[in-house]
Amino acid sequence: MVQHSDIDHTGITGVGGSAPTLGAASVTRTTGNVATTSTSLVDVTGLTVSSVVTTGGPVMIVFEADIDNSEATSQTWFDFKRDNTTLLGGGTRGLASFRASVNGDLTHISVVYFDPVGAGTYAWKVQMASSSGSGTATVYADGTNRSARFYVREMPVKGITS
Repeated sequence: MVQHSDIDHTGITGVGGSAPTLGAASVTRTTGNVATTSTSLVDVTGLTVSSVVTTGGPVMIVFEADIDNSEATSQTWFDFKRDNTTLLGGGTRGLASFRASVNGDLTHISVVYFDPVGAGTYAWKVQMASSSGSGTATVYADGTNRSARFYVREMPVKGITS
């Protein structure tokens, strides 16, 4: 697993023309696929990031991976969790759902969500579930051709006054 921080914010200007210090963090899972048959959302091991949000406002959350479900009729559900709060969807279905067209077919997905938060330190996680309980939902990370990427970035907001 590779963890990144301190993303360059060159060229981004805030109120008064100065470059704000914006929170950002990312993690890339490169070894070890993660699989589940759970019909309830579970954490995807190794896909958790923490960041300090300096100004409050929207935080862009992005998850990219190759996924599949061993059962062609099963869906694989994804959601994000901030600290102990499921962001959207709740329950079992989550924010996004994907279905492979044929058993073992890999699908490359990108899930993007904007999370409005106040200033503070937060931890975000990727969660997944399998719709049937008999199909195995898998996020691939073999270190050769596939990796799972998860990142958050505080977005600049114009017109903020102190």
